[in-house]
Amino acid sequence: MSVKSVAFVVITSVALTSAAWARGPVAIESYGGARPRDAGGFMAPVLAELEARGYASGKLGARIEDEVSLPGESLAPAAIADAERLIDHGYRAFLKGEFETATDELGRALDVLRSRPATIARNQQLRDPTIKAHLGLSLAHLRLGHAEAATQTMAEFVRSFPDREISRASYGPEPAELAKKVRAELTQRGRATLSISVDDPTAVIFINERFLAVGQASATDLFAGRYRIYVQRGTTPGRVHLVDVVPGSEHKLAVRWQLDAALSTRPFVGLVFDSEAARAASDAQLASDLGVGLDASQVVVLTITSIDRRRVIMGRVLDPGTGKASRSGALALEPAPPGRDKLVGLARYLAGGKPPIGVDTDPGETRPDGEGDTAEEPVPTPAPAALDRGGRRPYRLWKWLALGGGVAAAGAGVALIVLDGRKSCSTTGCSDEYDTALPGYVSAGVGAALIGVGIVLFVKDTSSGGTGERRQVGLAPVDRGLALTYGGNF
Repeated sequence: MSVKSVAFVVITSVALTSAAWARGPVAIESYGGARPRDAGGFMAPVLAELEARGYASGKLGARIEDEVSLPGESLAPAAIADAERLIDHGYRAFLKGEFETATDELGRALDVLRSRPATIARNQQLRDPTIKAHLGLSLAHLRLGHAEAATQTMAEFVRSFPDREISRASYGPEPAELAKKVRAELTQRGRATLSISVDDPTAVIFINERFLAVGQASATDLFAGRYRIYVQRGTTPGRVHLVDVVPGSEHKLAVRWQLDAALSTRPFVGLVFDSEAARAASDAQLASDLGVGLDASQVVVLTITSIDRRRVIMGRVLDPGTGKASRSGALALEPAPPGRDKLVGLARYLAGGKPPIGVDTDPGETRPDGEGDTAEEPVPTPAPAALDRGGRRPYRLWKWLALGGGVAAAGAGVALIVLDGRKSCSTTGCSDEYDTALPGYVSAGVGAALIGVGIVLFVKDTSSGGTGERRQVGLAPVDRGLALTYGGNF
């Protein structure tokens, strides 16, 4: 038997049956809140390089859905209405003897509904048209001589609707007789038991879109075949777990709600949390659990977050089971977005290579600076006009001009203030006193303002540089007063 669940559980083994995937490393994304709109552009080069180095990423979503669990999304109202119209038209076609049309339209309607099992689980009224589709499709196949297809369709009805009797008044005696025959054949093959538990006691459990219980349940006397287990908490959807039931056995499925609620396979593969704080607290352990379920040797987790108020793309290499990081690296996305070579370099480092220039190999714990930093709207970067041609240190010249001019103007102002009130004397006598106080104070004020502007430009020039080093401005005591100090790269 195989239980298709990320939480995999208390069965004989957690390894997947596909040996081709065994022990292979995987790469996923993780976000606190909605995935940023610009995430795809940054992630694509990193994931492509990891994929080239053996990390499953591009087809990982399809693999999870095929072997592990399906999204718990519901169909859009328009798609539901289309499916109901197909069922009505297809069943009328069956009644008119148009069996080919009936099998086509009823089959398509069921395919649409089965693609999102949570649709019926969250709207139990859809069970009635689904019953009509199963009965009409099985009888249409029978009319066309498709005995095996008719039996399979009716067997799915028997597994999914044990609580419903076929109305002879609505459908006649034929579908009831066919269901009785199929039920007898399934009984001869034997029954099975499936125990389901969720680590959240408020979670609601559905089996084949039928309400089963809250928190935990045991479904006994199940017929052989595949069952769809869907879990949700309140209005929050979970995932659909596929369980292949073998006659004469007892199966157990343990679902970890937090992982179900966070796991995403469309449009990207990864984890999505309500907040950045929740992501920082839980994504390592949940990614580790996912790695265990996939029998992965490593799990690379990529995220866009904020460290020291600067957006970065960060990657961590986690050990499945422990959730501990063996290496991590962060690449700044501001003030200028990194080029493709930088992003590829980050991927190569995470895959075991040497860290390239610009990658911080010890980013430490993330320090969220507010929910908005990783929200759907990216933090704006400086406008192109504010940058020099290289995109770095646009104030390199202006800071020196402002500071130099300020020092000169301040010096001239001080000289004029000192000169005020003095007389100009020579061998022929003394002339009028100097009246330079006003221009002195003006010059000194202008000089002080220019010095302030220069200091500001020195500090702002840091944010446009590629080093990320902090500049320090302060006062230091000297012999006859205080001196302005400044530290950093010039």
